Amino acid sequence: MSRRPAPQPLAALLPPGHALAEDGAPRPLRAFATLPAALPPEDHGVRRLLARVEADEGFRLSPRLETEAFELQRRFVRAGLGVAFLPGFAALEELRAGQFVAVPLADPLLRHATAHLLARAGRRLPDAVERLAGWLEGRLAALS
Repeated sequence: MSRRPAPQPLAALLPPGHALAEDGAPRPLRAFATLPAALPPEDHGVRRLLARVEADEGFRLSPRLETEAFELQRRFVRAGLGVAFLPGFAALEELRAGQFVAVPLADPLLRHATAHLLARAGRRLPDAVERLAGWLEGRLAALS
């Protein structure tokens, strides 16, 4: 069961000064198809969203790094090796420090992505877990 999803649009993270980030305009995912990409594994929710857009639009991204670790994806971009596609909250520190530029993605599926906190349907959570879930839900909403 999904508990109060929070909007978390995906963005293309690039180093400052990259040609695709110059005007800050939203770009379709296809615009990044020739760049080396850091992507999560195929069973990850973000990768599934990206794959749907790839299939619908008839192109493929160029994965060079496959990892679930957002930290490794951020290091990939920081090193100037290519692009990563993450929700803004996954790179807040780097964005605030000017180490990355977040280019909004124009594709509706990616622009309207949401983060979900999941719990098994019908399961009563222990009080401590319920409090933690409430805290996380509040933080997800605040990061929208």
